[in-house]
Amino acid sequence: MIRPPHRRRSATIPVALAILALVSGCSAPPSPTLQPSAGPSAAAGVARLVDRIATSHPDPWFGTGESAFRAAAAALAERLPTLAPEGQIVEVMRLVAMIGADGRNGHMLALPDAPPGSHRLPVGFHLFADGLHVVEADTARAELVGARVDRIGGMPVADALDRLRPLVNRDNPHTVDWLLPLLLESPTILAGAGVVADPARVDLGVVLPDGRAETVTVEPARTEPYADLLEAFVSLRLPQRDGLTWLSDQETELWTEPMAEADALYVQYNTIWESSERYLVAVRRELRRSAAERLILDLRLNPGGENPNYPPLLAALAALEDDGIDLVVLIGRATFSAATAFATEVREATGARFVGEPSGGSPTTYASVRPMRLDELALPMVVWVPSQASSVGPPQATTLEPELVVELRADDYFAGRDPVLDAALALPRR
Repeated sequence: MIRPPHRRRSATIPVALAILALVSGCSAPPSPTLQPSAGPSAAAGVARLVDRIATSHPDPWFGTGESAFRAAAAALAERLPTLAPEGQIVEVMRLVAMIGADGRNGHMLALPDAPPGSHRLPVGFHLFADGLHVVEADTARAELVGARVDRIGGMPVADALDRLRPLVNRDNPHTVDWLLPLLLESPTILAGAGVVADPARVDLGVVLPDGRAETVTVEPARTEPYADLLEAFVSLRLPQRDGLTWLSDQETELWTEPMAEADALYVQYNTIWESSERYLVAVRRELRRSAAERLILDLRLNPGGENPNYPPLLAALAALEDDGIDLVVLIGRATFSAATAFATEVREATGARFVGEPSGGSPTTYASVRPMRLDELALPMVVWVPSQASSVGPPQATTLEPELVVELRADDYFAGRDPVLDAALALPRR
């Protein structure tokens, strides 16, 4: 994968590619030339998938049991020839998601391969504590930014989300909240899940920022495959707004900002793809220069990287208490993979307090995914199968819980308020 110099890259490269395939590549409205696959071919593809999972995944049946999974796979192989292309996509996603339905399998994905020239909805969503809202839109739909979405395709939004949740591999329910908005941008997935009847036009029932309720029809727009890979996956897809420091630079791997009025140094750590040792001199220099009494480490946008890269920063944070520096860590649903492992070890090694949402990543998970293509279906798919177990916490842990839970509401975001950072700054010093 191409990575800009000194910039962040995806937490888990195969996962990033797969997610973008979902958002940008697999969402093309069905072509008249695409027909359901022939029975024997589709069945062979499902059998090959089951064999790959059985031989590659470190604990393939941990979440569902082997007999139940094989029975579901056999039933799907029989049904595939009767399904439209988008239905095939959704049902294979559902099958693969069975393995980790109870968590700890968020790195595994089954998604359509990206064809040349792709389609997705020209609006972006975020699932706030107070509902699903539009957070970005193309010029033609700019008036939708800030709108609450109450219905999709005539279906109450809660019902639509319930139809999509079983398709998402997850470490925990917060992984699902993170990734659901990406599925909503795919008209193919919406059609395959029965949320909309026609993937060429998606009706949204919205309440606009001025209080007016409207139903608007959104048509998919062409976009270049992989054009916005880094932005599409490695962040919450929340555009910057005035007043929101944490969204001001989502690309730089680690950066700092003194908060003199709070005697604090804010450090945002966005990915773990470089050795953290390269940042220690700068962080220590800023601590001395600012005379900060508190360091706020923000991991809310960090989807991971490589575990061996974080120990230097971990050791430096553990030494802060000897210098009288108070440590507060901010986490959220996009804190995933190596970032969750890092946060778990910070908690074990320091007296840090954690603020924000529970992490979307699990301290105990299955990672190091490897791809396999399923060409036997009407639309080719790629399945990313984990090959390693990763654990830095209790064996059954599925998330990292903050001591102080603070959720982000839409009214805070659109007004440029950061209640998580505000709550961290308001904590009394230890």
